[in-house]
Amino acid sequence: MRILAIETSCDDTGVAILEISGDKKSPRFNVLSNIVSSQIEIHKKYGGVYPMLAKREHQKNLLSISTKALKDADMLKSQILMPNTQLNSKFQMIKNILGREPELLKKLMPFLKKYQKPSIDLIAVTNGPGLEPCLWTGINFAKALSYFWNIPIVPVNHIE
Repeated sequence: MRILAIETSCDDTGVAILEISGDKKSPRFNVLSNIVSSQIEIHKKYGGVYPMLAKREHQKNLLSISTKALKDADMLKSQILMPNTQLNSKFQMIKNILGREPELLKKLMPFLKKYQKPSIDLIAVTNGPGLEPCLWTGINFAKALSYFWNIPIVPVNHIE
């Protein structure tokens, strides 16, 4: 099983690709890629994390580090385009899902047109605890990928 893991609970944007093999009694975990984009320098001048600025940075960074994580795991292949009618209805739903994430939406559409669905079985996304605007950016991104690629999502409490 391969998992795309997304973390946006505060000021770092993280994406990892995990491969789990073996059985329930003795599972083996392999990190195929793990990319983190830090926002420390951006928030330093404020003396702490500014939530809406962190949200905007997640919108800027999520797709680029997801692309890098998928490439590092050798999971991105050029797209064989589906018929326009199918694409248009899927893209309309993506627009609805990412309605509050305009920068992310603008970047995600060309990505989805360019690449095939990667060999991912599950998307894990942090759903708490954390800063709500930041969490929602990751959750909405995961929902969009889940819908487009038809992959289930698992919410994760990143502390537990």
